[in-house]
Amino acid sequence: MKIKRVIKCIEGLVESAKEILSLESYNRYEKYNLSIMKTWLEGLSKQGFEPKERFEELHNTIDALYNSSNSAIYVYVKELYNPARELLSLLEGKAEELEPYKFQEINVDHNYYKAKTVLYDEDSETNTKTIRYIIATFLSEQQMKAMLSNLQKGMKRIKIGDNWNEVAQAVSNGYRCLYQRTTSENVGDGVHAIIYNEDERVIKVHQEDNPVDRVYQFIAANCKTGIIPNWKSYFYNKLTDEGLLRECKGFDYTGKAPSIIVLSEEINTELIMQYKEEGLRKGLIKLDVEENVELSEDATFFELVNDYVIPYIKEEKVHYQVGDPISPIISSPIDFGKGKIGKLYPKQQITAQGGLKAMKDGKPFIILSGSMGVGKTLISSKLALAQIYEMYGKFNGRIALFCQGILINKWQREFLQACKPLRIKPRFIRLDSLENVKKLDKEPKGLEVLLISRDKSKRSYLEEMATNERFNKNSLMKITNFKEKVVAKHEDNKVVFVNSNELPIHLMKIAGRRIEKETQKPTILYKKQLDNEGNIISYKIVTPSKTLKNTFTTNNYKSYDFELNSVEFTNFNNHITENLEVLIDESEYKIHRQTSFDNGLVCPSCGGYIYQNPQNLFHEEKYTKHIRRKKKDKSSSFLKCNHYVKADGTTLMDFEIKGIREGEISVAFVDDTETITYLDAENNPIEGSELLDVKANKYTGIYIINVKKCNQKLWSAVDKKGYRTVNTLAMTKRKFKSKFIDFAIVDEFHQFSAQSNQGYTYGLLANQSKYMINLSGTISSGTASSLFYLLYRLYPQKMKKLGYEYSEVGKFIDHYGRREKKTKIRTEHQYNKSGKGYKSSPSVKEKAGISPLLYTNLLSDVMIARTIEDMQLPMPKLKYYKHEIEMSSEIKNGYDNLKQQLIDFMKENKHLPLGGSYLHSLLSYPDLPQQSPIYWNKTDMLVATPEHIDLKDKILPKEQKLIDTINREISEGRKVLVYMEYTGEKGISKRVINILRDQGIKAIEMKSNGKGKVKTEEREEWIEQKSREGYQCILTNPKLVEVGLNIIDYPSIYYYECPLGNVKLLRQSERRAWRTNQKQECRIYYSYYSETLQEDLLKLIGGKKKASLALEGVFSEDLLSNMGDVDDGGSEALFKVLKGKITMKEDDLEGFGFSDESDLENIIKSTQTINDNANNFNTNIHSNDSRTQIDLFTITEEELTTINKKEKKKKNIGEGQLRLFAM
Repeated sequence: MKIKRVIKCIEGLVESAKEILSLESYNRYEKYNLSIMKTWLEGLSKQGFEPKERFEELHNTIDALYNSSNSAIYVYVKELYNPARELLSLLEGKAEELEPYKFQEINVDHNYYKAKTVLYDEDSETNTKTIRYIIATFLSEQQMKAMLSNLQKGMKRIKIGDNWNEVAQAVSNGYRCLYQRTTSENVGDGVHAIIYNEDERVIKVHQEDNPVDRVYQFIAANCKTGIIPNWKSYFYNKLTDEGLLRECKGFDYTGKAPSIIVLSEEINTELIMQYKEEGLRKGLIKLDVEENVELSEDATFFELVNDYVIPYIKEEKVHYQVGDPISPIISSPIDFGKGKIGKLYPKQQITAQGGLKAMKDGKPFIILSGSMGVGKTLISSKLALAQIYEMYGKFNGRIALFCQGILINKWQREFLQACKPLRIKPRFIRLDSLENVKKLDKEPKGLEVLLISRDKSKRSYLEEMATNERFNKNSLMKITNFKEKVVAKHEDNKVVFVNSNELPIHLMKIAGRRIEKETQKPTILYKKQLDNEGNIISYKIVTPSKTLKNTFTTNNYKSYDFELNSVEFTNFNNHITENLEVLIDESEYKIHRQTSFDNGLVCPSCGGYIYQNPQNLFHEEKYTKHIRRKKKDKSSSFLKCNHYVKADGTTLMDFEIKGIREGEISVAFVDDTETITYLDAENNPIEGSELLDVKANKYTGIYIINVKKCNQKLWSAVDKKGYRTVNTLAMTKRKFKSKFIDFAIVDEFHQFSAQSNQGYTYGLLANQSKYMINLSGTISSGTASSLFYLLYRLYPQKMKKLGYEYSEVGKFIDHYGRREKKTKIRTEHQYNKSGKGYKSSPSVKEKAGISPLLYTNLLSDVMIARTIEDMQLPMPKLKYYKHEIEMSSEIKNGYDNLKQQLIDFMKENKHLPLGGSYLHSLLSYPDLPQQSPIYWNKTDMLVATPEHIDLKDKILPKEQKLIDTINREISEGRKVLVYMEYTGEKGISKRVINILRDQGIKAIEMKSNGKGKVKTEEREEWIEQKSREGYQCILTNPKLVEVGLNIIDYPSIYYYECPLGNVKLLRQSERRAWRTNQKQECRIYYSYYSETLQEDLLKLIGGKKKASLALEGVFSEDLLSNMGDVDDGGSEALFKVLKGKITMKEDDLEGFGFSDESDLENIIKSTQTINDNANNFNTNIHSNDSRTQIDLFTITEEELTTINKKEKKKKNIGEGQLRLFAM
């Protein structure tokens, strides 16, 4: 008996019988259908299906009815009732009984095999089916192996069943087989086999298994994030809703095959962390805690730390005790060349030994905060060599030197000086290209020193616009394929009622509308939701039917229309049956919503269209004028997303955008500081139940929505042949996948505090290093945020333990910094939809100031703080002088006029942001009053017209003071380094250097670009060469010599112009000459015009300088309570000064510690008098060429005796002498 044929006949007869019994007695039944029934009955008789005689009788009865009818087309239904009832009684349940004996043929490489189960998953994007599970019967083991071999080849066309369109593919080398030989006297020997796809993302769920558990087990094993079992149904339903779980389809005639679930490749740690964060934030999941601790509302941060943090912190060990032995490597000599041999000073050796002991005690990353001149380079070099020897018992390892390109040669030279006495020959490798990364061996050969320039290693690749189309083509293909299958399957049905598990939930509404439009039938799509045990708890429903939506609660703002539990779902089915005619009429006669797509590029963050003119979003006609093709050039217009979002960062809902376009909802444009989204007609924040009504589109009053630009970056990396650069440390991470650097030395590590390419590269270095010492002269710029990312990159686990996520810099500032909250209410006219122009913008900004708890909690166990005074080195004097200069009346009038024009423009155009470039115009005007008219933002809107002053044959007061100072310094045999902010061809430096040369001063400018530029790595040698050539003055921008350079030949430094608010830059650049081998007094001059923005800028820097010194142990009077009264960014603070909103304090200049210059004048006059009266008297002032220098690490007994015999006198307290935090 052919089971397959019998089952087909039975199923056909049962379906026909049920159809007949469902009709009214007066209906007619087509003879064509009767002839098919006769064929099926005849088939059962021929196959010997029992009771054979009875089926023959039924065949004869139907044949008689067929022939006796007067019509050639139909018979009356009432005559078929009795045969139909008898057929049902005979056949009901027979097909199910025969099901285990059923099979289908599969064609693999033109060979047919009998399969009882074939399960496959379908990728709707590519419209391909992949076989995951087979149960089949074979005549022999050889036949089974032949089929398995073809499957392992990854055959692309495997036909399943009789339908030639049913084609699937196999996975290459992706299957395992379990088989068993059987022996039967009736049918002979055979082989039963189970063939399944062996892949961790293909999950078999047997009848006793719970699919929710199986998916959870996969997530727990493969995603590196903390989850708990109580969340498993949340993750399962979330993944199902997003279409990331595909349940396999096919046939199973055994009734014993497991369900097969295929997990998408998109399921990874990042995605699960995203879902977890979303679930916790929305309250969909929660953490189970055994005990809730209630915190007092008025508890201070100190009390919280004292009660809940400090008790769990272990007591730190002292890493060096006085008298402990020093490592022989640390105390070994240093070969300076030319026969000079020295060693670290005792305090320097102790510093290095303390670092070595800390690393032994489990502190792999330490910080050495030392002022310029303490010998950080050689201390860290010795420490690195000692640690390598401690690790391996020999000098065989890999050391990385990470510094600015300008200092690579200096570091290589001084590191080699530390190695020579130990007879080490390190191999230096410049890690500045992908080729050099490729050449690196897995293990070092001897001592390898990687020279990593932070300027080159940070470079990355080309970028392209990272936008996507609003409607992904793959998503549209999914909808189309799904629609075509559903339409074909429900062609004869009155209702389209489909389980849409294969379709992501966010596409179901679009698919539903398309299906209803094409079929004109009621359409319902649903997804099952399971609990932790795998039981169905609810169904998420999508339908275009307004009748159903009005009957059941609708979630307009969700991706589905409503959700029903199992009981409600049964009632839902009954409701459809009872109201079928109403639903059919609705679908047939409704005007279907347009389902074509206005496609275009959208922001990857907010999902909004990218506009050339962002105002088009709210225009009733122009809202479709958004860009549809990616831009090739990275222009400022499309650098960031200009789509409008709500003030709290969330996207505008469709009804809100529509309401704004139609004028029903007002809108106000605010900046990033505004956080309040909805305002009522009186400009009061909408809260509570009214806020819920607004979001649900139920609010009946007038309200305003505050919107701002999304400002998400729109560009990302592109893989393209041709010129490109790579981040070398990113490449080493990809190549070695482990900590391949034994010891890393990071110079000036405070410069990696920002979220920049350099900061990212520094994080990569920390991640790949076993041990690291971080060197800095100024670890902080005066704010808590300047340390947050540095600490997070160094100690992420520690920061997490203290409760900080990487994105929570704000919380860190709340705990260790200072904030200021201001609320602005403006009523002036602005461009907005409402025309009222009201704008309430409370803003919270960080102020300068750092809590000492930051050191206690985060730095005390890892930072060594050292100053020149701590090291007891013979340092030259360091003095600061200020040159407060009055402007000439002509320049003062021009300055006051320009200042008033800027103030007037700001008052008249308060809604227009003014950038720092306008401040630079005012700052630089007194130094060069010959500027062009100033326009706003490269438009034709005039901001100010500076008065042009003819300077021919004129020397300005500030220039004259510079000339006098340089001449005085030259008379003492001293050279001067002049810092200028506005350099280059169009800057002030061009005029100043010409004036100096006209006065007989041999001066030159060091440039970073243009004609005569000096490369970064050549600057130190260039300065030394110019000194040898007799140049008395060098002009340059302080950024070019900010770090690392020892400019001994120029002991006087003159700030003709100050950097705008950059304390780190200023503190680093002002001490380039202050070294132990400096024989002359170091003098720092600050020049500015009084009663100008230049004076305010200097006060601003002074205030920040005091705050940054606080963390390193230098306090002025009442500094802890007053530090950082002026904390804004340089530009913003000066804008406030300009508007008269704040006044800089005179005592802010105390941060510089200025000396009285009259003492200096008296010394010069005294020297001149002696020279006039005694021509044969030789002064103690030596020229540069005859000067003898004491080496940084060499001092004789005679010199020590001389130092000790000097008369002790009371001195002013210098930087670092009052130290709160030094080790």
